[in-house]
Amino acid sequence: MEREGATTGNAPASELHVQTPVRASSASEPFYQGFHPGISCDRSGKNPIVGMRFHLRGSEPSYDLCQAEYDKLDDAEKGLYEAIPPPPPGLKLEGGSLEGAAGEYMANS
Repeated sequence: MEREGATTGNAPASELHVQTPVRASSASEPFYQGFHPGISCDRSGKNPIVGMRFHLRGSEPSYDLCQAEYDKLDDAEKGLYEAIPPPPPGLKLEGGSLEGAAGEYMANS
């Protein structure tokens, strides 16, 4: 007997294997959310920015916001920013070093 919604092909439903995502359960193995090494939020001071980063187009020097601060902007202000996703894990930076948790994470990845 097949379960409702199960696609079995040639294998019986009892032989199907379902993979489920696993989250790390301790602080020593954090769930990777992505972060921007060396980039801090210019409003909150959060360093590094974790998750999506919002860069003010044309700003010199660079002006960046974290998601929480970007969410506080009105729609007109939000239109001035571009969303930048975090670099992929394991990306090695040339000519620089990271300090604190960001450096430790990159060294162990």
